[in-house]
Amino acid sequence: CSAAEKLKEQGNQEFKNKNYSAAIDLYTQAIAEDPHEATFYGNRSACLLALERYQEALVDCQQAVSKNKTFEKGYFRASKCHCAQGNIQKAKEILLEGLNQVPKSKSLNQELSYVNDLESKETEFNKLYSEGKYKEAAENCTALLEACKGASKINYFYIRCLIYSNQLDEAMSVVQIQMRKESTPELYYLRGIIFLYSGKTDHAKKHFQEALRIDPDHNLSMKMIKKMRTTMESKKEDANALFKIGNMEEAIKAYKECSELDPKNANFNSVILTNKAIAHFRLHQYDEALKDLDKAIEGNDKYAKAYIKRGEVNSKLNNYEEALRDFNSAKEIDPHGFDVREKIKQAKIDLKRSKKYDYYKILGVPKDADIFQIKKAYKKLALKWHPDKQKGKDEKEQEEAEKKFKDIARAYSVLSDEKKRNQYDNGIDPEDNEGGGMGGGIDPNSIFQMFFGGGMGGMGG
Repeated sequence: CSAAEKLKEQGNQEFKNKNYSAAIDLYTQAIAEDPHEATFYGNRSACLLALERYQEALVDCQQAVSKNKTFEKGYFRASKCHCAQGNIQKAKEILLEGLNQVPKSKSLNQELSYVNDLESKETEFNKLYSEGKYKEAAENCTALLEACKGASKINYFYIRCLIYSNQLDEAMSVVQIQMRKESTPELYYLRGIIFLYSGKTDHAKKHFQEALRIDPDHNLSMKMIKKMRTTMESKKEDANALFKIGNMEEAIKAYKECSELDPKNANFNSVILTNKAIAHFRLHQYDEALKDLDKAIEGNDKYAKAYIKRGEVNSKLNNYEEALRDFNSAKEIDPHGFDVREKIKQAKIDLKRSKKYDYYKILGVPKDADIFQIKKAYKKLALKWHPDKQKGKDEKEQEEAEKKFKDIARAYSVLSDEKKRNQYDNGIDPEDNEGGGMGGGIDPNSIFQMFFGGGMGGMGG
């Protein structure tokens, strides 16, 4: 047995014992004894792979296959090196090169199948990322991260996906792990973004500055510092100032501009959209408020204030089940804030009341409708459903119209009377306590004649 072979055997033993550095020294001595033997380079590359020294391992793989074109392990490990560095296409190319030399190699064919699968996952990841589907992209990235352990680029994209899908704690954890391996301006920038999106602007600024200390030309950090200084906070303050003086229409415009500054800053935008929704609410623009609050909660589903405000909007729109659901969601996040227990109690009253007669819904008016809105709604609906307008329709349609006409009168009689309306809003239907035809002793024709006189006659039959 030659000296080189003895050194190789010793190296193999150290490799089995996971003493990779010692094994590398022995394989290096073997190579010095016999620089033409492919297995010595191949074995040393296995040690370097285990130590995650991928570029050095790749050089040894290339040396091995240059010495022996049919050395399968050389191609196999070269593929692993390329994958680890995120070069999936190069991994595929080296495997095809190996299969050209050893077409029936089971290990190379299996590895090619694995690499093809990785390539598909990379394509899918890039597609999801470009479409802004960051949560799905992060979930799709698991296999890539496992295979491409030494590829900082893929790790950085993964961190971005976590940030942009508002998984900030997870993103911070991944950044800290990566920082133990390397200290790059990109990592400081990403950590700064996490702080910024968590509302910790001072910490964010320090990290952007550290990125610039490492690399004075780091463009992303320069832009972010400038944006923080000149736009985000100042525009938010401008919008809040307009809100405070009661200029809701201009405040809405300002909040809209503010929300467009950094669309990926989910927490910041959730606050801005909630403020915008409150401005819409003040203008009784409930549908617009609801849209903004839906977006706010989509961006940050742990933002209790957004649930509270959406619950209030849903109450105004007579969506009592949705309102109760929103208040309960807020209570889970913040059990003692926003007077949430009282809001839940009122939402339950509203829901129970609506199961019988929802007078606001019958007239199609919001819960804060004034007497003019109530009268206007009554007149429109009473004209539409008056029995005399139903002539020529079949018996069933006439019966349905008569019921609606009575319900409209009943709703009007309660909501137009301040005392009755107050009782109703507190869960007591005053019409349930009175006898008579329609459950409340109200003659719908009498109310109709108050508005229109006797021109359309009575209810007939």
